[in-house]
Amino acid sequence: MRNIIRLSLHYIRHYKKQAVTILFSIILSMALVTGISSLLYSKEQSSLEKAREQYGSWHFLLPMTPEAEPLVKNPRGRGYEVEKSGMAVVKDMISDPYAIRFVYADTGYLELRNRTVEEGNYPESSDEIAMSRYALNNIRAEVHIGESIHLGGREYTLSGILTEQWASEQDGNAIEAFVCRDFPSESSEEYLYLEFDENRDVVSQMKACMKAYHLKEAQIKNNSEVVRYLTNGDIRVIPHIIRTGLLLPEGKFTYILANLYQEFHLEIHGTIFLLGIFSIFIIYSIFNVSVTKRISQYGILRTLGIGDGGIAGLVVTELWSLFFIGYPLGCLLGNGAAWFLYGKYGRLFTEADAAVGGFVIHWKAIADIAVYVLVLMVFSAFLILRRIRKLTIIQMMKKESRKRKKRSVIYSLHTSGLTGVLTKKFMFSRKGAFAGILVSLSLGGIIFLGTTYVVRNTKINNELTMKSDDGLASDYRIYEESSRLDDVIPESAAALIKEIGGLSNVFPVSYMLGEIPLEEDRLKWKTIYAELDYEDESHRPDPVVIERYNGEAVQEADGSYKIKTNVYGYDDGMLSGLNEYILDGAISPKEMKEKNTVAVQMLMDGQGNYNGMDLHVGGTVRVKVPVSQDVPDEVLRFQEGEEWYQEKEFTISALVSRSMGKNQYFIGDSDGANLGIIMSNEQMQQNFGVQGYTSISADKKEGADGEAVKKEILRCTSGIPRCLLQDYTTAIDRQNRFLEQKMVFFYGIAVILLLISLFHIMNSISYLVISRRREFGILRAMGITDSGFMKMMVREGVRYGIYANLFMLLMYVAVRKILLYFMVHINLFLSPHEEVPFSVLAVVLAVNLLVSLTAVILPARTIVLGNVIEEIGEQ
Repeated sequence: MRNIIRLSLHYIRHYKKQAVTILFSIILSMALVTGISSLLYSKEQSSLEKAREQYGSWHFLLPMTPEAEPLVKNPRGRGYEVEKSGMAVVKDMISDPYAIRFVYADTGYLELRNRTVEEGNYPESSDEIAMSRYALNNIRAEVHIGESIHLGGREYTLSGILTEQWASEQDGNAIEAFVCRDFPSESSEEYLYLEFDENRDVVSQMKACMKAYHLKEAQIKNNSEVVRYLTNGDIRVIPHIIRTGLLLPEGKFTYILANLYQEFHLEIHGTIFLLGIFSIFIIYSIFNVSVTKRISQYGILRTLGIGDGGIAGLVVTELWSLFFIGYPLGCLLGNGAAWFLYGKYGRLFTEADAAVGGFVIHWKAIADIAVYVLVLMVFSAFLILRRIRKLTIIQMMKKESRKRKKRSVIYSLHTSGLTGVLTKKFMFSRKGAFAGILVSLSLGGIIFLGTTYVVRNTKINNELTMKSDDGLASDYRIYEESSRLDDVIPESAAALIKEIGGLSNVFPVSYMLGEIPLEEDRLKWKTIYAELDYEDESHRPDPVVIERYNGEAVQEADGSYKIKTNVYGYDDGMLSGLNEYILDGAISPKEMKEKNTVAVQMLMDGQGNYNGMDLHVGGTVRVKVPVSQDVPDEVLRFQEGEEWYQEKEFTISALVSRSMGKNQYFIGDSDGANLGIIMSNEQMQQNFGVQGYTSISADKKEGADGEAVKKEILRCTSGIPRCLLQDYTTAIDRQNRFLEQKMVFFYGIAVILLLISLFHIMNSISYLVISRRREFGILRAMGITDSGFMKMMVREGVRYGIYANLFMLLMYVAVRKILLYFMVHINLFLSPHEEVPFSVLAVVLAVNLLVSLTAVILPARTIVLGNVIEEIGEQ
């Protein structure tokens, strides 16, 4: 073994140019893989910090039962470590004039939920209270610290003001008033919030707690937006995921891939895997040329009695020796470049007033990549050895790396200029090397175009989800905090709000709870409704929805179904905004009013499909709603006599993936999980007699005073029971800045990938040209002029560029289809219809051609300036 190492080091010293080229390719490859992995990891950590800021740093929530109490006293146990815990006790609850929850919270809870006291103090006596500005504004309490406030028939002193929750988290939740531990309470509900050691899988730690203290899984709630970044994936679940996927009637592969993607963070690990393949391909293509140039040396070794094992060890040792030199340098280069880029990225993020960490080196990935690449190098050496074994010792001594075909062609009979013939001969003499160069030339462009395609669609998807799923479509939302249909904002108040000078795009939304009938064969996804999923014990319906509305779905005796649906009325502006969420058809507010048609918000499954119901454009849907807004609560179960209901049939003009102006106080409306019927406010009034609005969305005019606008809105809604105002301006500004930063980040990655790929191309082609110095020297000795030689090389460079561009375009078409599949079915993008601009495509094609030319011409000039005799003697 020692002799093998000495011999491999001797080869490295003797073939310096070849060794330097291979070393340079290793440095660039490892810079690419480690730099991108650290960038992705830093981006994930940044997203984690953003999630902590929005939703709190807690991981799991459970009721404080006798079984859970030991967790507070014994934060460390077998398989888990609780780093921080907090307790919240709901002391009391009032519903008039607003739903207000009196909560005692210890310091741990306040820290875990990001609820700090920004003014005053936390209550210390039972007659003191602390609230957020959001809560004070909405109960119309214009009080200051130390002043009195009346709630639920009692008088309190405002002792402190707390920071607000994340805007979109407040919708549907009762207003919180914080009180002291000794606040009088007839019956209280205690909840324990846990934050585990984040250096280990937090889900595994929670399972260890459940096992140790016999906790019930049904009672535990996780902070999913935070926890999803803190799971490492358990390989033991892979067989279960595969078995479950294979049992599905459709979408087997998508189910398996989506679950593996989520469980094992394939965004990072998958990227490392693909970039590792790309890097080893580059290294292999160059090293293969190097081995071919000194194939005779291996023939001599065979003659001396060294077998295949010794030659394999020699090849692997040479590769590993260069790797151990190049890998640390590549890590420094890649992470240094990533640090510089992330510095820009981090500053963009901090402008959004978000607390994020700095650049984070992914040490685990760096270690894993080293092992991964070393294994791939062994595989590469095996491929090279496999090719060598096919050659005889004589062929190796003569440097014949393939069998020669006995075929003579006189090209001068057909053409006067032989440079074109020579160009083809040189390019295609080693078809494997040519294919390798072709792939190398194309990969950078393919990666850049694919990244650009994803980035453009990510930008559109982020904007759409921010408006619909995050509820951040408008700066202000005025809404009724009520599950009664007759609790509405009067039309007169809406008219006053429209007259406020600092507002624009004021869109009122009316609402009714409805029900539609469906024949048995028209509901394709029966188990999407928990009420109809009789086999899955873990898929249980919401007990509140069951109690108040008899569930979302009911199966009749004849096998047909009755499906609960949200029925919305929108203004023209909001209706037009739904065109961004179109699945089929088109939305024209004018035509909808004239023809009395509706749009239907379809259900979405976990794979991004919307075909769970047989509803289509041009078809009809019958909608049943209560006879008026002022009906007893029992009527909303849709089980009373027909005199309590009215029913109409509508033609469907469009299918949409999401709604806006959502109402969460009835059956809910979240992320494509609920059916919706959408029409204009005029249609709601004409068809069902609906008066008033359940919410109003409005935007602040540029330059308007936000505080003055809010006071005007509160004045217009004064006296309206349960009417609340939510200010989204800060949240929208923060989210927009975050999305802007996200785009810069992804484009930065795309540019880095392209630049390193271009360096690889320059390195590979230059080495391929330099490796033919002897052949070029013979041509020059035979009389080819310098200009003729350069023309031949220019022709070769142009051909490389053209072939690479053609291959790149063909591969991009295939890659685009794969990316579209991932965006729609794995990442659940709403409308991935954006394409790469032609200008970007043209630039990439031009860059490919220019790089090919440059990579050929630069070493060609070196050859022209060299000595012919030395070149002929080049080994």
